[in-house]
Amino acid sequence: MVLMETRLGRRLTWSGGSLLSGIVSFSILFVPECEGPLWLRITLTMFGRFFVSAVYAIVLIYAVEVFPTTVRSFGVSLCCFIGTAGSILAPQVLFIRTVWEHLPEIIFSVLPITAGLLVLLLPETRGRKLPENLEEGEAFGRIQCRVQDHCCCVNMNTSSRRETYRHSKIETEPG
Repeated sequence: MVLMETRLGRRLTWSGGSLLSGIVSFSILFVPECEGPLWLRITLTMFGRFFVSAVYAIVLIYAVEVFPTTVRSFGVSLCCFIGTAGSILAPQVLFIRTVWEHLPEIIFSVLPITAGLLVLLLPETRGRKLPENLEEGEAFGRIQCRVQDHCCCVNMNTSSRRETYRHSKIETEPG
């Protein structure tokens, strides 16, 4: 996962890990519980858990980088709190099995797939200057890179000038 994170960036690695976790968790539904091999269900469960653990490590790095310095400690604390609350509530989802037998597997597959798709809306943080105040933090999310061009990004804000970012250096072009 570390090699993927350095090559693809944090956002795509997070998205890929979440999507794989959801797909693996969803595939458990197709292994019969009584007649199916137990080793297959355990293997799929462990792979799903592996991807969740890898994504959690990336989320902690990403949370530190995406929040501006002035609110970074609060933002990271909030992320850790929500993650801990999810860890506390996760075992309770198994009790939903009394409502419908396959509902826990569906919940444990839909949530990571949704997270994997939603994370694609967040900005990439790898190799970028971290925001130091709230204004830079708001602009941080508005910078979008051109397709297949990771070294040159265009600021998509509504100002009259166009700023091009090249390897953390800003060149201002009249717009």
